[in-house]
Amino acid sequence: MKKCMTCGSCGMPLLKSEDYAKGDLNSEVCRYCVDQDGSMKSYEEILQGTAAHFMKTQGITKTAANVMAKQLMETLPYWTNS
Repeated sequence: MKKCMTCGSCGMPLLKSEDYAKGDLNSEVCRYCVDQDGSMKSYEEILQGTAAHFMKTQGITKTAANVMAKQLMETLPYWTNS
C-alpha cells in the first residue's frame, strides 16, 4: 500500500500531482500554502486558510477552527523545523 503524503505546512493530503506546490512532486507543501510564484505564504495566511477549511468541512465556529488549525500546524514539519 502506498503511503499518503501530507503537506508539511497545513496537513492537507497530497494525493495527486496537482495537490503539490507548483505540481512539483518533490515539494513538501501543497498548492494552497504557496503564492502563484511559488513562494510560501505567511504563517497567518496558512492558519486562516486551514481554519476556514475546518469551518467549512466540520461546521465548527471560527474560534474552534483557529484553535484546531493552530494545534495541527504546531505539529507539522514546516513550522517545527523553522
